[in-house]
Amino acid sequence: MKPRALRHYVAFAVLLVTVTTVTPLPASWSPFADEVDRTSMQVGLAAVSGRTTRDAFIRDLQLIDPLHQLDPYLVVGDRTVALYADAKRRDLIAEVVLRTDASTGPRWQALVADPGHWGGTWSQLEHRHVTVGAGAPVREGDLTLATALRLRAKLPNVRLTRTQVATTAFPTGVRLGYDPAHERRIILGESFSPWLGWPTLLDHVLLWPERRALAGARAYEAYTHYDLRSRPAETQPDDVFVSIHYNVSSSGQANGIMAFVYGDALEGELATLSQRYWAVRRALDGHLATSRELATRFAWSLQRRMNLPPIGPDPDPQRPNKITLDEKAGVHARNLAVLRRAPGPAVLLEGPCMNAPDEYPRLLSERVNLDGVMVPVRAEEYADAIADVMREFFASLDPTP
Repeated sequence: MKPRALRHYVAFAVLLVTVTTVTPLPASWSPFADEVDRTSMQVGLAAVSGRTTRDAFIRDLQLIDPLHQLDPYLVVGDRTVALYADAKRRDLIAEVVLRTDASTGPRWQALVADPGHWGGTWSQLEHRHVTVGAGAPVREGDLTLATALRLRAKLPNVRLTRTQVATTAFPTGVRLGYDPAHERRIILGESFSPWLGWPTLLDHVLLWPERRALAGARAYEAYTHYDLRSRPAETQPDDVFVSIHYNVSSSGQANGIMAFVYGDALEGELATLSQRYWAVRRALDGHLATSRELATRFAWSLQRRMNLPPIGPDPDPQRPNKITLDEKAGVHARNLAVLRRAPGPAVLLEGPCMNAPDEYPRLLSERVNLDGVMVPVRAEEYADAIADVMREFFASLDPTP
C-alpha cells in the first residue's frame, strides 16, 4: 500500500473512532431497559406514603446506602422525601409524605416461604449441585422445597413461591412472563457505566460480544435475574417473606448459619433509576426494623435446632459484600433481589453448608418418614426453627384492631 493511501486509511480510522467515541446513540436506540417503568415507580412510591418517619427513613437509608450513592437524587425534608431521575434534580419521579407519629403500622397476616433455587434437573445450571468425592449429589433446590413444604404443614397461612422441582431441561417450564431479550437489556444496563449519558457506537462494539454470551451459555443467568424478581411479586405488604437457602462454604470455612436483611448496596449497585427506586422504596416502607428483629430470632432459632454456630467470615473473600449487624447471631445486610422486591418484612436464611465434611453425609443419609415421605432431618429441623419464631411472632401481635 502506498504511503499516501495508508495515511488516508489511518486518518479515516482516527476520525471514525473519534466520532463514535464522542457521539452517543439516541435514547431510542439504546439496548438498555429499566426494570420498572415511570408509572409503576410513581404507584409504588405512593403506596408507601406515610409509612415511616423522617428519623426512621434516614436510619434505614444509612444501612441500605452506606456509600451515599443516593444523595444526588434525593431531597429529604421534614415531612416529605423527593426522588429525582437525574443528579441535577430536574426530573422529579415522586414526592412521598413522611409520617409524623410512631403509629403501629400494618398487621402481619401470613408467611410467604420462598424455597431458594429450583433443584432437580436445573441444579447444575444453578451451581447448587454439591458432590464430595464420589458421593451422590445434594441439590439445594430440593432441600429448600422439602423445608418449605414441612413449614407449610406446621403453620396456618403459609404460601409458597414454588411447589415443584425442575424435571425438564431448561428452558422448558419457565415462568410465562419471562422475556429473555428484555432481561438481557436490563442486565446490560445494570452492569455498564457509560462515560457519557448514553452508550456510543464504539461502546456497543466493545461491550456487546461480552453480553452476547447471555443468549447462549449464560441464558440461565438471565432467567435467574427475572425469577428472583418474580418470586416476591405476589407478596403483600402485610406478609412476612422468608427465603430459604442452604449454604456452600469456601475452603477452610466452618459450617454454620447466616441470616440476611436488605441493605449495603455496593458501589455501582444504585447506578440505574430502577435500582435507586427500590432502595428508596424499601427505606420508605418502614419494614427494615421488623426484618432485622425477625432475622435475629430466626438465626438464634436455627442455631439451637441444628446445634450450629453462626458462620464465620469467609477466609478467601474476593470483595466484602455484606455488613455484619450481629456477629453472634450471624445476621448481615446485603443487597439481594428477593429482599429488595418483597413489599413487607423480608429475611433470607442460609442453612447448613452442604459441602461441609460433617454436613454432606448427614444430608445424604439422615431421613425421617413424615406422612409417607422421606424428608431430610435437617429440613425438618430447619422448618421447626422458622415455625417456632413465627408462632411467637404472631402470638405477640396486639389483638386490638
